[in-house]
Amino acid sequence: REGDVMDRARRRRLAEELAAKVVRARKDVRAVVLFGSVARGDDLPDSDVELIAIAAKGPWEPTRFVLDGVLFSVYWKRWPSLMQSMLEPDGDAHRRGFLGGVALYDPEGLFRKLHARVAALPRTFYPKSAEEALHGAYEYLCKTRNAWRRRDRANLEYGARVTAYNLASVVALLNRRHFTSENTVPVEWRDFPDLPRGFDRITAVLQGGRSDR
Repeated sequence: REGDVMDRARRRRLAEELAAKVVRARKDVRAVVLFGSVARGDDLPDSDVELIAIAAKGPWEPTRFVLDGVLFSVYWKRWPSLMQSMLEPDGDAHRRGFLGGVALYDPEGLFRKLHARVAALPRTFYPKSAEEALHGAYEYLCKTRNAWRRRDRANLEYGARVTAYNLASVVALLNRRHFTSENTVPVEWRDFPDLPRGFDRITAVLQGGRSDR
């Protein structure tokens, strides 16, 4: 719709203006990357704007504020720590989703370098990461079973969804894939070439289906 297109253009303009202000105010900023739905262009009226600022100095806690009715989140990262978090095995299959973002300021080509390093990850990275996700799934499966025993419906539903998310991460990583974001986990698995039997039952939980199937 025309209104949605205008809203998207406004959020993108606000993001670009903010990035320019950050660069002018902070001489230690090496790159600013827009990621998430606004970078992809599929943002909705209440979508927030997410940016990563690679800098030499903190603050390292996220900066959050509302600008013109839009929630902004700026994540401050050191270049070495960002590289380490992207290249070390872990069970989070959407952490590298921000690589689908857009560099709003990157004179050194850091974003391009990061893309290249992630593309060249060794084959051992994926099974190790899948193992981490599997451990996370088992942890929450146990919590879910205990919630079932206590007849604790709220924690049963929560535990089931976290278990399903971790199992979806296992499948993504074994397919050498990364989810674009947490919001795309319930649908992106359809493009994976190798899926276990009954995997649709797990994704049904992620989409709000029954947790006792």
